[in-house]
Amino acid sequence: MLEQKTEQAPPRFIQHLYDVADREDRGALSELRRSLISGNDTLAARHVLPWLGAEVGQRRESLALLVSGLFAMHPERATGPNFGHSMGRVWQVQDKRPSTEQRFVALLDAHTEDLRYYLRQAISLVGSHDIPVDWAQLYRDLCNWRHADRFVQRKWARAFWGASPEEESQPSNKEE
Repeated sequence: MLEQKTEQAPPRFIQHLYDVADREDRGALSELRRSLISGNDTLAARHVLPWLGAEVGQRRESLALLVSGLFAMHPERATGPNFGHSMGRVWQVQDKRPSTEQRFVALLDAHTEDLRYYLRQAISLVGSHDIPVDWAQLYRDLCNWRHADRFVQRKWARAFWGASPEEESQPSNKEE
């Protein structure tokens, strides 16, 4: 049976974050940012938990809270490219600055417990260049971060080192 890629709707909490940004709810975005910086997820809970659903386990809940805080730092959104592509665009814009590549490699090697730190740096860098992020894809990728074959990290690596200026406006439609 051939598997066709269908565009997945963003998780409900991501759609809620988009609504918060569209309403320019500065109070909510501020609480989400503060939760990321302080590590106090209770600040973000009321903006995320009602939209997660009862079947979500503690790990996915924690990742949703993390992604929500990151989103509040840089609410620009895209559809299609993974986060490796977004970081690759930064690297290209910076004329392949070695420090950006080193940051990306450190992110790829990060343990789940350390993602908050590395992603906060990476989102700050991507945001400083006004490069949008596919937040739904980032959440899905983080949910698979600990997979034994590290397929997420490999997809990000291919997107980072394969990103070229001509591809910037063309999101990838291929899925393995």
